[in-house]
Amino acid sequence: MRHILSLILILLLVSCSSEKVSKEQQEQTITAKKSTINKHIEVSNDCIFDTSTFKFTSEAIHKFNPKIKFHWNENEKHAILPLEDGDSLILHIGGCNHFSYWAKYRTDYSKFNDSIYLLNKAKWIAENFFDNGFDKNYVRFITDKKYYQEDNGRPLMKSYSIQTDKSIQENEIYEGFYFMRDGERTEIWIHGYVN
Repeated sequence: MRHILSLILILLLVSCSSEKVSKEQQEQTITAKKSTINKHIEVSNDCIFDTSTFKFTSEAIHKFNPKIKFHWNENEKHAILPLEDGDSLILHIGGCNHFSYWAKYRTDYSKFNDSIYLLNKAKWIAENFFDNGFDKNYVRFITDKKYYQEDNGRPLMKSYSIQTDKSIQENEIYEGFYFMRDGERTEIWIHGYVN
């Protein structure tokens, strides 16, 4: 009987000591995880906005067409979408200090002199891929002719600035849009951001 009691006592001591080690290991693991989280938060605090550009860009693309295929350029943080008729769209949504909506549409060079086509395509880009007001406002500004052409001294580039109104928040920046000939392609650039 005495041996049984000794054996039970030894088992209890071993059990308690392993439980203590286990609790110490858990506390160390929790401390390490908290440290990692705090470091991540410190790095993230350098940015005002969520930097998940792939997430925001791909969500916009799949909202437009859930089945569309695109290529993600990790270095440039933009998506390249092949479209019909050999056209393509390069899209970037997101940022760090600015939450940016930026798109470049590439089409046939012959479209460079077709202002109606270019303006309609700029509206189409904003309406289908931008959001947070940049979709509706760009369409409204172009439809209402709230833009003016700037003289940039470049014959193969037409730059347009937007004339915003009171409905636009102070931190919403409409960079405007421009049309440019690039070899055998015409490019439509449109950009706006929140800072």
